[in-house]
Amino acid sequence: MSQSNAAQASGEGGSKTLIFVVDDAPMLVEFAAMVLQSAGWEVKQFTEPGPVLKALGEGGLRPALLLTDYDLGLRAMNGLDLILNSHKIYPEMKAVLASGTVDGSVMLHHAAKVDRFLNKPYPPAQLKALVAELLK
Repeated sequence: MSQSNAAQASGEGGSKTLIFVVDDAPMLVEFAAMVLQSAGWEVKQFTEPGPVLKALGEGGLRPALLLTDYDLGLRAMNGLDLILNSHKIYPEMKAVLASGTVDGSVMLHHAAKVDRFLNKPYPPAQLKALVAELLK
């Protein structure tokens, strides 16, 4: 098995499944990472979208799931745009859009394929359950 596939090979209990977490608020990225790591997933943290696309484009990292905030603090790219661009590079990746400023209806008129919407703030148990459901 190649190294790029090994990161997503299995879930809890085996080699760790890789998840990308993106939010322009470092504290929220750290919170989500802590919750997901406590459940046995491997997490790579990002506070802006550019490095996410670079990591995907280089082909070395293939996360099973991308969890991104809607408002990334940039006018040029929001979380839906990040999901759309990420899927152009790695279409198999699951995507979760989180937000405390917009609701799920924001996805209705966007080309991005989002697997789930998560309202912020969310309790740790809700995040773990949602990710476990998507990655089973």
